[in-house]
Amino acid sequence: MIIRVLRLLRRGVFAMGNQLQRLTERGRRASRRTRFRHIAADRGATLAMAGLIGVAVLVVASAAFFNHGSMPATPVGTSATPPLTPRELLASANMRQRFDTLSQATTDSCANLGNKPAIYAAMANMAPDSYLQGSCCSAMDFQHYRRQVAELRAYAGISTIPADPYNVSVALVESLLQDEQTIALTVPQRVIYDQAARMTDDHGWCCCQCWAWYAHSGLAKYLITAHGFSAAQVVTVMNLEDCCGGA
Repeated sequence: MIIRVLRLLRRGVFAMGNQLQRLTERGRRASRRTRFRHIAADRGATLAMAGLIGVAVLVVASAAFFNHGSMPATPVGTSATPPLTPRELLASANMRQRFDTLSQATTDSCANLGNKPAIYAAMANMAPDSYLQGSCCSAMDFQHYRRQVAELRAYAGISTIPADPYNVSVALVESLLQDEQTIALTVPQRVIYDQAARMTDDHGWCCCQCWAWYAHSGLAKYLITAHGFSAAQVVTVMNLEDCCGGA
């Protein structure tokens, strides 16, 4: 349709040019009275042709406008950036991007509080390659989050300590839950374990008895038995692993 109109427009322009040329030649040959009569007639024809060309231009412009309006407004040379995967977030040094993503995530939720069998069953039903992301209670605080991640880098040599408390793999959580069930503490180790639980900022392994409570309990048992952590050392890690949000 647009091509046909463009062809019509081109023909109209040529016709107008020919008409104006004839007007000039007639004006040179005719008498003054005749020249005025031809000029008036030809001027009317020229105006009619101009009107036709104007309509054609309007049609072309309208078609171009509506056709453009139906196209996505994507700048040339750019494309939408896909969101980072959980693993890419863990490796990213862009803390603002990590925070903006995780503060909107909702896969970390407080469910089945205190119901240990239900929590274990729910975790077992999650995909092993999935992640628990976001805050379980309060909104995340950027400065607090950045400090947590920075200080947790000191424990990078211990794979069971999550590097980001708001972006934890389900596979790691399941391993910690297994430790919570299977690791047996000696009497002195139990003293350290109980003392650490009372000393954390939450006065326990989390602010509520969600999955993190039992996962952190398993982590505490592992750190005490495998790495000889004291109560104070366990408390430092637990406070850094706080995934409840807030400052």
